[in-house]
Amino acid sequence: MLLDPVFELNKKLKRFSGVIQPGQMVAIAVGSRGIQKGAELVSALVQWVKTESGKPVIVPAMGSHGASTSEGQKHVLAELGITEKKMGCPVCSDIAAVKIGECSGVRVYTDRFALKADHLILINRIKPHTSFHGRFESGLCKMLAIGLGKRQGAQELHQFGPGRLGELIPKVAGFLLKKLPVLFGVGILENYQERIAHLEVLSGDEFLTREPRLIKRAYQLLPRLPFSELDVLVVDELGKDKSGTGMDTNVIGRLDLRTLPELKEPRIKRIVVLNLSPKSAGSAYGIGLADITTKRVVEQMDMNAMRENALASTFVERARIPLWFDSDREAIECAIKTAWSANPKNLRLCWIKSTLEIEEFWITQNLLKNSRVNLKILSRPRIPEFDRSGNFIRDWR
Repeated sequence: MLLDPVFELNKKLKRFSGVIQPGQMVAIAVGSRGIQKGAELVSALVQWVKTESGKPVIVPAMGSHGASTSEGQKHVLAELGITEKKMGCPVCSDIAAVKIGECSGVRVYTDRFALKADHLILINRIKPHTSFHGRFESGLCKMLAIGLGKRQGAQELHQFGPGRLGELIPKVAGFLLKKLPVLFGVGILENYQERIAHLEVLSGDEFLTREPRLIKRAYQLLPRLPFSELDVLVVDELGKDKSGTGMDTNVIGRLDLRTLPELKEPRIKRIVVLNLSPKSAGSAYGIGLADITTKRVVEQMDMNAMRENALASTFVERARIPLWFDSDREAIECAIKTAWSANPKNLRLCWIKSTLEIEEFWITQNLLKNSRVNLKILSRPRIPEFDRSGNFIRDWR
């Protein structure tokens, strides 16, 4: 884990000193995912550009997120602590992307502010994707090809299906690297605790050669449940701030995309989602990965935001609304009853906060002997407590 990511960033920026000429416009592309000290890192980039006598502007690079509106994307950044007041520079958000050409049969779109800038900087997490796997997954190339393409760019690439995304992203990114003034990209790798484990600053010329190596390292850091099979997984909270798909498919072992094979493990019979993250602003995209949910989640859904996300990604399966119940207790009991575990003593149930927070979890005692790693027991056996309405009284310790 990096103890001081901002210090590490400033140290690695020294190789680019003197490149920016006085008064040149520098666009800083920022995504929608919450990153540890993300606002501080973006602020550090802004200050570095100013020190180099450039004029920084921040542009959203998040595809169709933020309900596919200019203000919605600006709001997403504000929720991450990235505002004009806090950063000390303009946040230029325009959902209308500009078509700049075609590559491998794909119409290529990009942000108009990135196009007219003298220099472009990207900052993004590099990690395994939740819908496809390959040499290039979530990272700087994907942000370039899809994030900066806004809704039109995201839709254009996703229409080819997840089976071809791994192939098309580097091709489109390579095309854009020749068209856009990419100065460098900040690639961030996180550990299982969602802490920054590694930070690299890659020049535009290094994106295509060095990012695949960083993806391999990200796989080694990927958090996973230590069980190959579960009857029931209870997920306390789903949300866009937890994963682009609401729940990380690499954690739950489900892609749920027709015609594509499922992940080998973990194999989970029933998944229950109890709550929608407040930071999701009503976007429950990914709820279709669950089998059962609560009335509370359904009532909090922003159907328009979820619809836009599903249409832009083309993964409409993930926007389906599962069977729902009035209370947490009913939802969990239904999952248990339909998990094909005839003997309650043999039930294999795991309860997590979210797929982003799996350092601590509750399990039925019989899973202790089925774990792939040695688990540290933090509390004595207990029975989950519910209030009079049948909703879980949240006390993880």
